[in-house]
Amino acid sequence: MPGHAAAAAAALTTLTPLAGDGGTVAGRHGYGALGVPVGLTGDALALGLLRGFRRARFRALRDVADLYALDGGWHHRADWREEPVPVSVLLAETHERVAVAAYDRSARTLAETRRALEALQGAAELTVGGKSLVADVLLEWEEAARG
Repeated sequence: MPGHAAAAAAALTTLTPLAGDGGTVAGRHGYGALGVPVGLTGDALALGLLRGFRRARFRALRDVADLYALDGGWHHRADWREEPVPVSVLLAETHERVAVAAYDRSARTLAETRRALEALQGAAELTVGGKSLVADVLLEWEEAARG
């Protein structure tokens, strides 16, 4: 978790307060910009900042690298979803959830994220860049699993 916190602290430059009770929102045009609901405090704030940072990071990666092709050609199971999803959704959510797993240390979150990584490792839609990202996220998962 310290690595995720340090990366977020180095990258996040603009936090905009948002009305309402929703989650954090990654800025569309700025890697370091997040919208944060004003009511978040404590663990909810920490988790919201972490999730928002991971969304912004994934968006930035997607902007500079082709991570997948033929998105929607196949659908993949994610334990946290009722319906199978395209690889773009599975990759984005797994990228976010591995950081959540490092934060909350939940055995369930770790197991669900591991199964998603296994599905991604076998996904035909991933490009070389996408496979590289999955390998990096798997290393993050292994670190989170070790505690």
